[in-house]
Amino acid sequence: NQPNIAQWNLARFAETLLPLIDSDEKRAVEAATTAINAFPQQFETYWRNGMRAKLGFFTEEPEDFQIIDALLRWMSQEKQDYTNTFRSLSDKTRSTVSPTWLHEWRARLGRQPQSNEAVRDRMRSHNPAVIPRNHKVEEALQAAVEADDLSVLHRLVRALAHPYDDVSAKDAEYQLPAGPDGAGYQTYCGT
Repeated sequence: NQPNIAQWNLARFAETLLPLIDSDEKRAVEAATTAINAFPQQFETYWRNGMRAKLGFFTEEPEDFQIIDALLRWMSQEKQDYTNTFRSLSDKTRSTVSPTWLHEWRARLGRQPQSNEAVRDRMRSHNPAVIPRNHKVEEALQAAVEADDLSVLHRLVRALAHPYDDVSAKDAEYQLPAGPDGAGYQTYCGT
């Protein structure tokens, strides 16, 4: 729902800008409406390009969306971690994705002129090894507030300083999703 919510938010923002867009309210509304109505296509284009980069695609092919969609469906069905799944694809020895999907993906990669090294570099530059996971941020906040301990925050910041670099053994905890006790943690748009 994020694209729809984003478009709604943009429309509300545009309403506040109407006097700055044009002194004639009707022309201002028309201009804002035209811009807001262009958002879904722009979002889709950027999203697809971003997903292509995450998968190492340099070129566009009509079936790219089916490959992307199949991976996202598999991740959802198998309850796989989004960040770790994409990152693991750049290291073919660690990937846990279904063999059928891997075969299609590799065939798709083989139809572009870039080397395996270029593909790997592209993927690694678009798929972080570490992200600020909610449970680790919460852990740092609790340590700071409840124990006046900033060391947990400093370790988190150090791990996030170079999110696309391979993770050292001492920072491996920052790649892990929340355990069963943290699975119900939710954040909202305003947090």
